[in-house]
Parts: sequence; C-alpha cells; structure tokens
Amino acid sequence: PMVAMLLLPQMPDFHVIAADFIRDWCAQWRPHLFPFHDKQAWLHSDRYELASINQKKARIAIVRKEADAEIEKLHSEIEADRKANADWYVLLNGTGDELVEAVMNTLRQLGFQDVVDMDEQARQDGTEKNLREDVQVRDRDPILVVDIKGIVGTPADDESTQAQKHATMRTRELNQFVKPLTIINHQRNLPPHERSPEPYRPEIVQNADDTGLGLMTTWDLFLLRRNQERLGWPSEHALPIFY
Repeated sequence: PMVAMLLLPQMPDFHVIAADFIRDWCAQWRPHLFPFHDKQAWLHSDRYELASINQKKARIAIVRKEADAEIEKLHSEIEADRKANADWYVLLNGTGDELVEAVMNTLRQLGFQDVVDMDEQARQDGTEKNLREDVQVRDRDPILVVDIKGIVGTPADDESTQAQKHATMRTRELNQFVKPLTIINHQRNLPPHERSPEPYRPEIVQNADDTGLGLMTTWDLFLLRRNQERLGWPSEHALPIFY
C-alpha cells in the first residue's frame, strides 16, 4: 500500500493542528477509518434528507417515546405487584411476626378458612403470658397446632419439636387429638437453592415419623403456593399435605 508522509515545521499548538488535520483531511481520504466522523452529517439533516426517511425518523421518535412510556408503566405495575404480594418474599427471608403473618396468609391462599393467630387470640383472652404455638388451623379434625420460625442456620432439636410439646398441652386442654406442625425458614439469608436440602436432623425426622409431628420449611410452602398458582392445583389436593 502507498504511504504518504507529511513534513511540517515546528509550530506552537501542534497537537491542535494535528487533530484538525486528522479530523478534517485524513477522514476525507479514508472515511472507512473514521466511522464516527460527522463532516458530512449535514447531508442527512432534515433539510436535505429524503421526505420518506424524515417520516421514518419521526416514526422512530414516536415509537421510542411510546416504548419508554410502556416500560415505565410496566415498572410501576411490577412494584405494585411486589407490594401487594409481600408475603411471597417474606416466606423466603422473613422471621418473627412478619413471617408468621406471611405463613398465615399463604395457608389461606392455599384454601384454609379458619386460620387463627394465637398471639392475637391470647391478647383478646388476656393470656399473653401463656403464649404457646403461633397459629392454629381449625378447618378440620384434627386441629393443626403450628410453630413458625425464621432462622439463620438449621433448626436445633428444641426448635424442631416445639410444636409437638404445644400439641400435647392442647390435646390435654381440649380433650381431643391435636396435630403438631413445624414450619421453619432455615438458612433464611441464603437463596433457597443454596440451602441444605435436609434441614432437619435424621433423628428428628424419625421422631416425626413415629409421633406424627409435621415438618415443613417455608420453601416447601412457597413451592406449594407457586405450583397451585401456575398449575391450577385445587385446594382439596394441596391441603391434605399438611396432615
């Protein structure tokens, strides 16, 4: 290829002159090397452009504006959906009263009707000092006595079996069989797919098999709710799982 060499005398502000030279002259000789050079941009300004192209450019502006408005609308709807369905996320990372409320709401969404907040019941009865289980589900016999916890690690034995102790006391008080159910949000600071798939020790699981203690995680509850929503599971198929 041909190589051109330009000799220039030493001069002040040479860097400015060199930049102008490259931008204004070299770009004309080898425009493909300067794809962003706008020396001839006036050719495609609205004043000199084809009318059909000006119409298309105007349409592009309208489409972009409409798309931006639609995107903004969808972002607002997403935020509204998240706010209206906060329990969905609390099941995955919640603890305390917030988690208890989220579990209760999820049980109702799955199809239970008579879900009782026992803290609230105790306040109404004036028996707050004797708080036991978090929730009772009274839709059918036996009553479910539910203990709910959100923890950072995996449950200790007493956390796993607390519902069993409460059920024994309720059975004595009510003179009828009451079924215990433990629901724990274990390793709640981790994404569920990174958590231990066996949160309860094998000895606790064996004890649950022997005594009728129900063991679940809020991840189990989340999957039940998601699959009911996505696959149309009827309540009568989902609710027996809890017994």
